[in-house]
Amino acid sequence: MPYPGVKEEDTKYMESCVVKVMKTGKDKSSAIAICKTTLDKKNNTNESSILNSELKEFDNYKQGFIRKTMNMMGVPFNVAQALFELNLIKNNYTY
Repeated sequence: MPYPGVKEEDTKYMESCVVKVMKTGKDKSSAIAICKTTLDKKNNTNESSILNSELKEFDNYKQGFIRKTMNMMGVPFNVAQALFELNLIKNNYTY
C-alpha cells in the first residue's frame, strides 16, 4: 500500500511498522503517523550523520592546509587561513 510522502523503498518498513504499532492498540491512521515520524527521524539522522562526517573531513583538510602553510612558508595563522580561502576561490569552492 502506498503511503503519501514515503519513498517506494521505505514502503516495506512502513507496512511492517504499521502492523507492529497497530498491535499495541493504535488505530491505522495513528500507526501511519507514528511510523512516518519514526522514518523521518531515521532518514534525518542518516543525512545529519553524513553531513557531520563531510564537515569533519573538510575541517581536517582545512586545518592540515593551514598547518602545512604555516610550517612551509613561515606565515602567521591569519595569513595561512587567507591563503586557504583564496585556494578555495581559485578552485571554485565555497564554504
